[in-house]
Amino acid sequence: MSAGTATGSSSTSIADQLKGEVDIVAHSMGSLSTRHYVKSLGGTARTKRWLSIGGVNQGADVARLCPGFLFDSCADMKPGSKMLKALNDSTPAPGPTKYETLSSSCDLMAPESKVKIPGVPNVNVGCHEHISMPKGDRVITEAIKHLRP
Repeated sequence: MSAGTATGSSSTSIADQLKGEVDIVAHSMGSLSTRHYVKSLGGTARTKRWLSIGGVNQGADVARLCPGFLFDSCADMKPGSKMLKALNDSTPAPGPTKYETLSSSCDLMAPESKVKIPGVPNVNVGCHEHISMPKGDRVITEAIKHLRP
């Protein structure tokens, strides 16, 4: 199931159950599926803030090793994929949602160049491996700053 398919089937039903605005915090590929929801499935109307932690917003080079014919999600993460082109077109972060990305200087899966989105603030949170980023003290501090009203 691709990020687009997953978002289309699950986020819509979740959003239907929620009242008012929501904040989204996503890690890794979750940044792609949640951005797809915000950008392409009407999520800007409900999403107040969106935060990407080590998100592969420009793709992941390691995805080139994964057979896309077996896993749609691998195909979505490949740099230059159809999904990434759609997410990163002329309006990669449509308003009124407030966006921010967090990157790590030691993340080999999602280096800063793959995390950044043009026009969106990025904070380098120091040295964290990809999988441990969400647990880092500085990551948590920056997330709280971004999510505070």
